[in-house]
Amino acid sequence: MACPEGELFMARVMQPNPATRAFNVLNTAALYCDTNYPIFENAAGVMCVMTHQRIDRLTGSEPSAQGMGTAQEGASQDAVQEDQAAEGQ
Repeated sequence: MACPEGELFMARVMQPNPATRAFNVLNTAALYCDTNYPIFENAAGVMCVMTHQRIDRLTGSEPSAQGMGTAQEGASQDAVQEDQAAEGQ
């Protein structure tokens, strides 16, 4: 993802499960949206002004498109390892 800070950002949120959708909308707004500006949410997703302030907290590094992918992949790998450990018990 290469969205400059201060520019409009749109994320499509397409989960059919309302609880999952609400969770993803909230996480998207909390991570990517500058709360000093309006945040718009509807059935299609979220639109707001992009901020990079919280991205580095998620990745532990400078904001970058590559950093986000690495953090998400790491979280997925952790979840798989936890599932495998639970199955082994």
